[in-house]
Amino acid sequence: MDIKFIFLSNGYGEDTISTYIIRELDKKLKKSGVNFEIFGFPLVNTGEKYKENNINIIGPVKTLKSAGISGLFNFKNFILDIKDGLFSFILNQLNFLSNYKNKPNIYLVAVGDIYPLFLSIFKNKLSKTNVVFIPTAKSYKTEPFNLLEIYFMSLVNANFVRDELTYLKLKDKLNNVYFVGNPVLDLDYIKPNENIYLENNIIILPGRKDSCLKNLFYFTKSINILLNKITNENILNVLPTFSIIIPEFYPIKEINNLIEKELEKEFKQRVYILSDKYYRYVLENSYLVWGQAGSGNEQAAGYKLPVISFNENNWYRKRQKKLLNNCLILIEQYNIEKLVNETIILFKDKDKYKFIGLECYKEMGPLGGAINISNYLANLVLHKN
Repeated sequence: MDIKFIFLSNGYGEDTISTYIIRELDKKLKKSGVNFEIFGFPLVNTGEKYKENNINIIGPVKTLKSAGISGLFNFKNFILDIKDGLFSFILNQLNFLSNYKNKPNIYLVAVGDIYPLFLSIFKNKLSKTNVVFIPTAKSYKTEPFNLLEIYFMSLVNANFVRDELTYLKLKDKLNNVYFVGNPVLDLDYIKPNENIYLENNIIILPGRKDSCLKNLFYFTKSINILLNKITNENILNVLPTFSIIIPEFYPIKEINNLIEKELEKEFKQRVYILSDKYYRYVLENSYLVWGQAGSGNEQAAGYKLPVISFNENNWYRKRQKKLLNNCLILIEQYNIEKLVNETIILFKDKDKYKFIGLECYKEMGPLGGAINISNYLANLVLHKN
C-alpha cells in the first residue's frame, strides 16, 4: 500500500514552510525505497508555491478574498470570505478529507494555525489516520494556546512548535509536543544566475500582493532620499544596493514600471528585482530589511537582520512586534523621513546593529526544524514498514 502525505497549509507563508519540509522528506523517503506520494493542500489559495516547487496539489482549492488573514482578527475580511462562499468551501474541504478516515497509510500534516488542524482531525480523530501539527503561526510570545487548541493538539501524533518558550509552556499540558528548531528559517539556498553585486544591501519586502505596489511606491521614494542623503553627507564609503524580493505570481510588469518611473536615474543600477526563491542567498548577503511581510520579516530576523516596517496599526503588525521584539522597528505608516533616519542610525551605530542581530537570533531560534521534522515523519513511515 503506497504511503501518502498531505500537507494542509493556510497561507502563502505556510505553503512555503511546507515546501521546506517536503523537500527534506522527499529525499529521505526516496533513499528508503518505500513507495510514497506527497501532496500540498493549500486551504486559502491555489497553491502557487507548491506549483513553483513541482509539488502536486490535491483537494478543493480557491483563493479566498482574505488570502487566509480572516476570522476574528479581521471582521471585514471575514465578511468578504462569507460572501465569497466560505462556509460551502469549508464543507467541501471537510468532505474531501473524510475520504481518508481510518487509512493508516495516510499522513496529514497541518501547517499554520488551528484551522488546518481542525480540518485534519474533524472527521479523523480517534481513527487510524496519522496527523502531525506544525503551529508556525502561534507562539506564547504573542498569545497562549487556548483550551480548545490544546485539546485538538492532544489528539494528534505530534506537535512541533516554533520556539522554545512555547515548548516549555506546553510540555506539562501535552506529552506529544516537541521543539526541534524553527522550520520557518530553512529556506532553499539558490544563487541567481545573473551577476548581482550586493553592497550594504537593503532587502525590500513589499508585502501582500494587493498592497505591494502602494508599499513599493513609498519604498522607492525612500531609496531616492536615502541615497541622496548618504551621498551629500558622506555617511558611507559605499552606497547601499537594494534587493526587492517578490513571489513569481506578483504583478512583475507593474512593479518594473513603478521602479522605472519613480526611481532617480543615477540609482537604478543599484536596485535589483529578484524572485523570492533567491531569498536565502540575499539574506546571507545583506545588511538590513525594509519589510511589510509576514514570514519574510520573521525569516530576516532569523538571519540576524534588523527589520524596519511601516506600522499599519493593525492586529497583525502588533502581533509580529511581540514575536520579534527588538528585531522589528516600527515607524509611522509611510513616514519616509523616519524610515531613512532609522536606516542611517543602523549603518552608523554598529553596537546597536550587533545587539539587534543577537536579539534576532534569540527570538527566532536555530535553523534545522524542517530537517528534524522530516526525520520524524519519515520514521513514522519506516517504523511501520
